[in-house]
Amino acid sequence: MSDCQVKLVLDGKTGEASPVNTGIPQGSQAAPILFVIYLSGIFDVVESAVPSVHGLSFVDDIGWWVAGTNNKEVAAKLSAATLEWAAGNGVAFDHGKTEAPLFQWKKRTGTARVTVGSNSIPFNKEATRWLGIWLDSQLTLKDHHAIRLRDGKKAMARLHQLTGQMGLLPVMMAFIQSVAMFGSELWWKGDHVWGTTGQADELQRLVNQEARATTGCFRTTNLEALSMKSGLRAATAQLENR
Repeated sequence: MSDCQVKLVLDGKTGEASPVNTGIPQGSQAAPILFVIYLSGIFDVVESAVPSVHGLSFVDDIGWWVAGTNNKEVAAKLSAATLEWAAGNGVAFDHGKTEAPLFQWKKRTGTARVTVGSNSIPFNKEATRWLGIWLDSQLTLKDHHAIRLRDGKKAMARLHQLTGQMGLLPVMMAFIQSVAMFGSELWWKGDHVWGTTGQADELQRLVNQEARATTGCFRTTNLEALSMKSGLRAATAQLENR
């Protein structure tokens, strides 16, 4: 559901704007078509009105990005982009779904706020999730690695409850490793390289747990033999492949 303003025109006379709740059933085939039609002119209008602002979207995730020398300048430009377009199209923003990430060299979070509709949005203090990637303010992706590793361990625990001691190899690779290593192409720089030191070891410990669950071997089993018996490739090799 979304909120919009509707004006009724009869015999050349325009009535007062009234708020109307509009929506279509979840999963409707008309949804993506209507969505594309609705958004088709947004980006050109906003980018023409505020030349320094650029649109960024994927399916129904829409964002605006702008470069600036400080957080106040960035906030002012983003506010101008949203206010001008929204005022001309009768759009109301969902405050709960609006975020403002700020990427900068400094670790301190920006104090400026972005005006979106009638709301004032502060810059995110924590990492921002976009398309499954957790983007911290300095783009180190350390938060993303930690969160994905944690989710992989949770997936391992859930699978262990379903299958008992003996796990299924294809399920391990599809269900656990795909979760733990999602987005690793962005942060992996190579083994023993500053910035990723130790991160492959954390993933390898998870792979070892998978191997033990797959084969039923003891915790004291030689790791090389365990890897050969399980058929699971080393974490470093998988990261390099990605």
